[in-house]
Amino acid sequence: MEIIRSDRLSNLPDSIIHEILSRLDDTQEAARTCILSKNWTHHWKYVHSLSFHHESFKTGILAFEEFILHVLQHRQHSINIRKLRFFLGAKQNQFLINCVFDHAMMRQLKELETDVYSFPPSLLESRALETVNYGAPNGGFIVPSNSMNFARLKNLQLTGLHIDCNDLFSSCSNLENLRLTDCRVSNTEILNINSPRLVQLIITDIRYDNGLIIISGPKLKRFEFKGIYNPHNPSSVLEIRSKMNEVKLEMRYPLFSRDTNNVKEFQDFIIPLTQSVQEHAKLFNLTFNFYATRVLSKQWRYHWTNVHALNFECSGFRNRFAFAYFVTNVLHHRKPRLNLVKLRFYYGNKGSDRALMIRVLYYADISNGVRI
Repeated sequence: MEIIRSDRLSNLPDSIIHEILSRLDDTQEAARTCILSKNWTHHWKYVHSLSFHHESFKTGILAFEEFILHVLQHRQHSINIRKLRFFLGAKQNQFLINCVFDHAMMRQLKELETDVYSFPPSLLESRALETVNYGAPNGGFIVPSNSMNFARLKNLQLTGLHIDCNDLFSSCSNLENLRLTDCRVSNTEILNINSPRLVQLIITDIRYDNGLIIISGPKLKRFEFKGIYNPHNPSSVLEIRSKMNEVKLEMRYPLFSRDTNNVKEFQDFIIPLTQSVQEHAKLFNLTFNFYATRVLSKQWRYHWTNVHALNFECSGFRNRFAFAYFVTNVLHHRKPRLNLVKLRFYYGNKGSDRALMIRVLYYADISNGVRI
């Protein structure tokens, strides 16, 4: 049976075999196929994606570096490189870095994932590179201020990095999508995120103990902010200076239990948010959580009545009667002249209430532009 399978795979067109090998997680695995038969001796040399990770080499860093140089020397040089995954860990050889990046840049590299913290000029000046995923979850190294001067980059993700420059992205003039995940900002009172072509910005679990994040961009349409590292420090504030279609904040925090301390701690954080955030943001996934903000202070008593999207889920209520009472109360008190843009309504496995469903659908029908 194994021989039959081998024959079937070998009978595939070379282009399909090369595509399969290019999609393997590690180039080392692709190179090992050379031992299958004489027909497979050279297939690995035609892959369009390279993946080098130091953790995959148990024999040590020297063997890892020798393998990379072997691949660069023997692969088919006429084949462009669409994607490069290149992770060196703590021990980074600048000669090897230059060899890998120079080879990739000469072959129109489009997508890069790496933890390398010293980019050669050939990478920054690339006209083909469109996507960079930079860093590692446990990296924690500082991003050099001159490392983000990408001329043509459209998509950038930074993970687990330390940012100490207040205007790190200003040189990325073509940047359209930016994602910051588990990063830390320090040594600057203001972090400016501004790019003339930025369309989407997603910030997840950023640690910024004392400072202001200013977000602006004439084409910015979508902004997401997920998680708070230090909710007890109200000095960390967002300021949005652009009108956009969607702003979403998700505070992963013990929201609104009856414990007075929990409410006070959340109030200490939420009250200082600038008016621009309060006006734009859908602060919570569920309408119930936004409704609960009325207990924070007099200032927040009626904010929930201005929401332009409603999200009802029965699963969070003790029974369907409590759910029906809450939904009816929201529909009754929400500002009637405010158009409803989006409605999500889920009953789950707690049965259904036909009268409530009719009431909700009627409410949606008289609200112009609603998306259900």
